[in-house]
Amino acid sequence: MKENLSTLLRVRNLANGDAALYFYGEIVSDWWEAWSSADKYPEAIRRMLDGLSSEHLHIYINSPGGSVFAGMAIYNMLSRYKGRKTVHVDGIAASIASVIAMAGDVIEMPENTMLMIHRAWASVSGNTEELARYAELLAKVDNAVVSVYSERLNVTDDLERVIELMGKESYLSAAETAALFRGVSIKPPIQMAACTKNAGAIYAASMEYERLRLLEMKNTGG
Repeated sequence: MKENLSTLLRVRNLANGDAALYFYGEIVSDWWEAWSSADKYPEAIRRMLDGLSSEHLHIYINSPGGSVFAGMAIYNMLSRYKGRKTVHVDGIAASIASVIAMAGDVIEMPENTMLMIHRAWASVSGNTEELARYAELLAKVDNAVVSVYSERLNVTDDLERVIELMGKESYLSAAETAALFRGVSIKPPIQMAACTKNAGAIYAASMEYERLRLLEMKNTGG
């Protein structure tokens, strides 16, 4: 997309020089799959981070997850960011969004938020060989996700517990998340006034993003 859209996507707190990044939609592979202005994809994140030099990056998450490979790319990009990273779970960090949360130096979770972890799944069809190959792929995806969680465990022996929880598709409270993973800070529940203080500005930016995205699709024949 054009630079004006890239600029819009990068949100800065001009008062103290911090930067903010919001994951408030699905994690998708590219702009074509981003049906909502809240959806995020790796190239958009790369553009946001390109040239960003803020010492403190705030990452806000309320996402159901999405593409595992896109999410892993985003996790790796955020992990490489040299500034301090604070993740704020504003609602739920589910599926691959929970992996993205692990990129934070600190993960702040109000008491009324959750982390959801599960094993990779897919709906496929084919013969026995094709199904076996896909099962092997899903197992490798599970291992990739587990490797990220394992680096964050408070106690190494809890790895089997995490794998068990993934198999059950588990919704972890803030307290349960803090018991498993290091660097998790439990906060008081988010107050509605705090959530809606900047709602008008966020909505306006969201609408402008959508307008520019549709204009870009029209101009490129997409």
